[in-house]
Amino acid sequence: MNIQAGIKYIALGAIFLASASSYATIIAFTDFNDKTASGATASNLNWTINGISDPLSLTATKNLNLNSAAEDMFAVDYNLFTEGSWSVDIALNVLAVNNIALSTVSLNAYIFSNSDILQSVSRDLDLNLSLFSGASLLADVNELNIYASGGPVVQGQAVSFDLSGNTLLAGNDYFLRLTASTNIARGNNAGFDNLNIEGLIQAVSVPIPVPEPSLLAIFGLGIMLIGARRYK
Repeated sequence: MNIQAGIKYIALGAIFLASASSYATIIAFTDFNDKTASGATASNLNWTINGISDPLSLTATKNLNLNSAAEDMFAVDYNLFTEGSWSVDIALNVLAVNNIALSTVSLNAYIFSNSDILQSVSRDLDLNLSLFSGASLLADVNELNIYASGGPVVQGQAVSFDLSGNTLLAGNDYFLRLTASTNIARGNNAGFDNLNIEGLIQAVSVPIPVPEPSLLAIFGLGIMLIGARRYK
């Protein structure tokens, strides 16, 4: 291998290492299949996670819909118009080895009747997603009129929240708060499925230890011997 070829391979290796330390991925995902629901808490969520610790259970501010129609999703037994809004927090506790540049949070939204079965007529649903660090609000995104009152009913509406520009720092704890509400009459119960949080995992750089003088000397001697052999 000549010197130019060696330099080329070193450069390619550096590019590969740089790209490997930062890649787009799922940060947390659950489809709520096989979940266990009791009161306001859904557990046994089988999270797929990267860069954070397991969010574990999710607890709403009101009791969950335990009807079979909501068996494989997170739904709340609470009328948004007559009783008010509800919310649920999702923990994002970042590992010490990486930062996370958030991109999007997506889900499928559903509406239910007061009998806790999937709604056959459209009822207004608004969703808000907030990002917190402790008590500090870092981001706030609204998706309004997901099911506009009087509109067509196509259950499982895809909803996406843009959280780009927000970076979660290594070793710090954050949480997302999803709030369901309505701003007009005719709001019923709501729920969601296929919660997917995506972002860019960025490895935290680790200082490279400086070799001992003796090691540097040995390395230099090896370079000299290689050069002398090439010269002969």
